[in-house]
Amino acid sequence: MDVMMKGFLGVFIFALITYIAAGTISAEMDSSAARSYMDDAKKEIAEANMAASVIDAVGNQAVEDGYKMTITTYGSGSEGLSTADYSTGGSSIGDTSNADSVELLMTYKYKIPILGISNEHVERGYVN
Repeated sequence: MDVMMKGFLGVFIFALITYIAAGTISAEMDSSAARSYMDDAKKEIAEANMAASVIDAVGNQAVEDGYKMTITTYGSGSEGLSTADYSTGGSSIGDTSNADSVELLMTYKYKIPILGISNEHVERGYVN
């Protein structure tokens, strides 16, 4: 009977550790995908010379991929500042002809179900 209890306990602990490891790996993969998306978004905006159509496309794609994206352009004078919140989609950055730099703020979910961890992480990126 003692061997049976030790065997059951060993299998239970092994299964628990495996499930926690799988949840942690999954959360890290989601985090890595978000960082990768941010890097790709910054590269696209930089290569398009901060074109409004590309900024809007990046923001709308972020919503489709499950992220919340806020993009702010900074430029010379008061006409260079513009912010668009793409959390719900359908937003537009407007005129970016005076933009000198762009700030991207992306929020995504970080979850490890077995441990009850569920919060939002933020990635911030800049294009000059």
